[in-house]
Amino acid sequence: MMPRRDGYRRRTVINMASAIALFCAIMLDAVIWQWIVAGWAGAPPRPGIHFLDVARGGAALAVFPGGVTVLDGAGADETVVGELAKALPQDESRIDIAVIPYPSKETWGGYASILDHYSIGTFIYNGRNDIADKADWQALVAKIGAKRIPIVTVGAGDRIFCGTGCQIDILSPDDDFVRSAEPRDTAIVLRAALSSSSAVAETGMSAFLPSDAGANVMERVGASGYDLRADILMAPFPALASPSSTFAQAFLRAVAPRVVMLARGTKGTPTAPPKAAAAWLASSTNARVISVPASGTVGIVPQKGGFLLYND
Repeated sequence: MMPRRDGYRRRTVINMASAIALFCAIMLDAVIWQWIVAGWAGAPPRPGIHFLDVARGGAALAVFPGGVTVLDGAGADETVVGELAKALPQDESRIDIAVIPYPSKETWGGYASILDHYSIGTFIYNGRNDIADKADWQALVAKIGAKRIPIVTVGAGDRIFCGTGCQIDILSPDDDFVRSAEPRDTAIVLRAALSSSSAVAETGMSAFLPSDAGANVMERVGASGYDLRADILMAPFPALASPSSTFAQAFLRAVAPRVVMLARGTKGTPTAPPKAAAAWLASSTNARVISVPASGTVGIVPQKGGFLLYND
């Protein structure tokens, strides 16, 4: 199935009644951190967000309490399959929503291998098909079509509902940026929030996932009146490449993260964090700054009173 874009102004709402939660907008004053080096030891993944090292590009796997999964990015190659295996139980073979962040193979190349190992419910992307790696892109689209997986176009203002208390807002690209000749200008920028409560506990968190969007995109998002506050920020580069910039400081104040994740990005490109990034981000936000380790995953899951972290 070839994806189509019926004009740039298209607004889509995706409902997934089977999911309960992903992230929560509840801000907790007392945050308790734990670090588990051994990982889950084969246990099912807890609801939360799991950052995968895919060497080139970045990937974040969100897991809902009901078991629904959302994968934001897949890196450039098959590396992502091994990293997914660390974050998901061995008998888990489905990803419900797969996000293609923007038209660069570094964000979608790994999906070709994922399709050989996992079933995917729906792909979402920004509608751009004029991609530099045209042959590989067409091969991926053909593979998706052969499996009869829908591809849905999304843009700024769209909203994905994943059950009671769960909401994913698409903050970018808007109608101008989606036409840009610069691929990163067209990046899908997400803010996800969940509120979950039970008789046992009330937990939750929120996450801001801006892909590799530049400062121009982030400035537009901030000026659009969106709520950018999030417990977890996947730090966007090159947008934050200059810590002294007025934009960088204002952006960090608007998001006010408790955790800042640093993916390695692509070496030798603006998507790779500067060497001093961890230090200045920590001093600018008072957040815990964590780098995704080589060939490893970092998981952040909500628990009553704070967050639980693990690596594998």
